[in-house]
Amino acid sequence: MFEAHKYFMAPENEGDTIWRYMDFTKFVSLLDTERLYFCRADKLEDPFEGSLPRPNATNGEWLLPYMTESAQVVRHANTEERRRANRTFVKCNAINCWHMNDGESAAMWKLYLKSDEGIAVRSTYSQLRDSINDPEPVRIGKVTYINYESDSIQTGNMMVPFLHKRRSYEHEKEIRAIVTRFPADEAEPWEHPGILANGIGISVNLHQLIQGVQVAPGSQPWFLDLVKSVCKAYGFAFDIGQSEMSSDALY
Repeated sequence: MFEAHKYFMAPENEGDTIWRYMDFTKFVSLLDTERLYFCRADKLEDPFEGSLPRPNATNGEWLLPYMTESAQVVRHANTEERRRANRTFVKCNAINCWHMNDGESAAMWKLYLKSDEGIAVRSTYSQLRDSINDPEPVRIGKVTYINYESDSIQTGNMMVPFLHKRRSYEHEKEIRAIVTRFPADEAEPWEHPGILANGIGISVNLHQLIQGVQVAPGSQPWFLDLVKSVCKAYGFAFDIGQSEMSSDALY
């Protein structure tokens, strides 16, 4: 189920188009399971997922020369404990990523597909939000891109770092959905990060979620026919077409 959260910001226009790029096998899995896959945060390619920008992580270090030796030892221990907890908390979150854009993105096609046999699922923020019918709480919001060497973020909530990424990822224009699961053992709340394994499938209403499907630019006509046939076999009548990037140039 969708769960509102004050730090998860929707786009100004909730009807803005979002895209999820995937290979054909993942698309078939989506049709077969009717579940969106949320990858555990530490399994994503960005090693900075859930981390703090430098100004936040080093906040107060300027005080060290003015502190007694014993106070420095205590502060160092507290800092290391906080960092250990933050690193473990990353493993308690799973993320499903979407690209917000009015049209297709050549960069996204290249980034997420290894061949011409790829799929781009078209939806909107509001359709994604309303399609979630899983009992697991899901939060959805925009990612903000910052300079991790010089910019700081708001503190006080451990979800905030997951809504920020480095500016080198700004081309992703990401809308992300996040599931958080804490370990069941309250006696050792940070010691069981395996509860999400590599990720988790979240049940969605595909009729409500999917506005349309595009097949990759450069794919052969037989592949478009195959995608249409597979969707029909699973009982879906999506708007399916060739990538607009496959159109012929006019001179």
